[in-house]
Amino acid sequence: MGRRVILFLAVTAVAGAVNVLEGEATGTENLAGEVTVMFWNLENFFDFVDGGAGESDAEFSSTGPRRWTKKRFYRKCQAVAKTILWAGSGAGLMDGCAGGHEGEGAVLPDIVGMAEVENRFVLNQLVTKTALRKLDYEIVHFDSPDPRGIDCALLYRASRLTLVSAQPCRVSAPDLQTRDILLAQFVTPSGDSLAVLVNHHPSKYGGGETDWRREVAVARLRALGDSLAAVGWTRAVAVGDFNDTPDNPLFRTLEPAFSFCRYTGGRGSIRFNGEWQLIDLCFVSPALAGEASFSVQEPPFLTERDAAHSGDRPLRTYSGPRYLGGVSDHRPIFVCLRFNHTGRSSSRSLLYPIPTVAPPFSSRQLPSSPSHPFPSTDEPANQSFSARVSSPGSSQPICTDRLHQRHFSCTNTRKKGRIPQLARPTVQETPNRNHYYVHLEIDQNPT
Repeated sequence: MGRRVILFLAVTAVAGAVNVLEGEATGTENLAGEVTVMFWNLENFFDFVDGGAGESDAEFSSTGPRRWTKKRFYRKCQAVAKTILWAGSGAGLMDGCAGGHEGEGAVLPDIVGMAEVENRFVLNQLVTKTALRKLDYEIVHFDSPDPRGIDCALLYRASRLTLVSAQPCRVSAPDLQTRDILLAQFVTPSGDSLAVLVNHHPSKYGGGETDWRREVAVARLRALGDSLAAVGWTRAVAVGDFNDTPDNPLFRTLEPAFSFCRYTGGRGSIRFNGEWQLIDLCFVSPALAGEASFSVQEPPFLTERDAAHSGDRPLRTYSGPRYLGGVSDHRPIFVCLRFNHTGRSSSRSLLYPIPTVAPPFSSRQLPSSPSHPFPSTDEPANQSFSARVSSPGSSQPICTDRLHQRHFSCTNTRKKGRIPQLARPTVQETPNRNHYYVHLEIDQNPT
């Protein structure tokens, strides 16, 4: 007889935002897991082409006043990649994350959040034209309405994490155009859900008159945390350039959705007028409060002597119009998240609903009646989803297929096999009617 597997599908109106995890007992323990997150403000990480997108786009081009040439661009790509690998080597860890993944000696970042990235081309070059090409980093990026044309983005290791959903969350108010908060939702190797929010809040340029802008951004982050918790995504981490230090009372308004993550080391993430300040921060949800820590990384090859003040400072790409060959005026931070599980799991089914915390760019509304969850026509519903047919923590291949009326099929892309269809799934409608749980029981290895 073949091994029987029970699957739960969370079906949403957002195309591609569905995840499947197996939940039957396997007799194995859920081992302690760890996810590492790096964040870095990359300071004007533009490509070298003037695409006509605005003043900053023209300034940072091979023909612009900065003379941002192709050679200089790729030199920065190489330096960013080198720093990611350096941080993952353990050389920069202040608190010593638990250890490598899958027997590795390093703790390569599972997620790399970034700020001040111009576009997807920059990210593509970073992961394909540097040493990162040997790894399995995938890209999450959306354009934002920021007047400078800079966005938040992230990379994630596809062998370690399953991306469930990603969306830009607008930070909006009259007379405010700024970066979106990037929300990405994952399933970890231990089968846990994890929401990651990458932030770049408005700067202090302009003095106290700009405080209200950061208040809007913090309020938006708090609302996102509340929405995630309300639909069961209790593990969430918010990283980014918050343009303020953690002692600002404004950050108390994030509670109880988020609290300041345990800080374990580093002089600060930027140096301003000879003083180190910590403005690149990490906040975590209550479920992670006792299992998370972060530190500032100090790569020695991206440090220079501070000629105006004693000590050193981050090596920037430019100082005014003068090219220096560095990366940023910020130092990266490195976050360690630990997922500890004890005991044995029997018949464990993991359901990960996807919150509607921001309007999707494209959607297809499913009928709201639980008795008719899928379109009754003969045309495919075109609802894409990712499926992991395995025990939590194992590494079976991911497949993508479609729901057609009440039928489900999934192609195993590695073995080119096929899981038989089942025509009568049990459908449970959720209270907000934005998605459905579809319960399927199939034979993974039919005889």
